[in-house]
Amino acid sequence: MNIFSMHRGDDKHYEITVIDRKTRLPVDITGCTLKMTWRATFKGPIQLQKDFTLTDPVNGVAEVMIAHADTANWENAVQEYYFDVQITKTTAEVETLTKGKFVIEPEVTY
Repeated sequence: MNIFSMHRGDDKHYEITVIDRKTRLPVDITGCTLKMTWRATFKGPIQLQKDFTLTDPVNGVAEVMIAHADTANWENAVQEYYFDVQITKTTAEVETLTKGKFVIEPEVTY
């Protein structure tokens, strides 16, 4: 399971490169959409959902920006969320690319 973390109220960029699981080569994701979703529990309400920007789609690269405003009003205590990143391909096929936990650390200066 992947574990990521950031401080509440920070700006954070995450980049993903979509790789073909068989050939291990980058996949052209032109025209695809990628989305990251966070929930406190697997079936709980969506806490945060962000779309990726395709920064180099021919080479499978996309980036998501979590802005300081996305987490600034959250409780200032350690919080853990489940997340996944899904791609919707041009064929309308949906695939989960990665999943794990996202830890929001409290901030000292706010």
